[in-house]
Amino acid sequence: MDCGGMDTTPPEYPDAFTCSSMIRPLTASSWGEEKDLRTWDSPPVADLAWGARRLELRLLRALAQGLRGPAALRAARELLAVQASDWAFLDKRGQAGDYPFRRVTDHAEALLEAIDSPASSDPRMRALAPDLSLAPLLEP
Repeated sequence: MDCGGMDTTPPEYPDAFTCSSMIRPLTASSWGEEKDLRTWDSPPVADLAWGARRLELRLLRALAQGLRGPAALRAARELLAVQASDWAFLDKRGQAGDYPFRRVTDHAEALLEAIDSPASSDPRMRALAPDLSLAPLLEP
């Protein structure tokens, strides 16, 4: 076996990835601290990490109980907004004040509103800056 090289066959792959020649030290990076997940999942951001998980389970329960249509779409979009960004990263680093926590809270409230009031749910993601004019950005 070549330890992960061109001569490794599929049955040998598990052994190939334990070879000492395959082990490399982690290099410096701007992502995360200590090159692990503590930036996104640690006691300082546990409220955000566990809150996102509770929202996911709440939506799954609502879907299992028959939530469909625009309300389901809106709830799913709001869940993705909670999960898809680095809110915990920003919160843990403390460089954005309470902005990341407020954003997660706003998305969580919108998700729960969609589940609890399905008849009035608009499937579109709500405007995060409804009064923002893009005109200055469009000028040459």
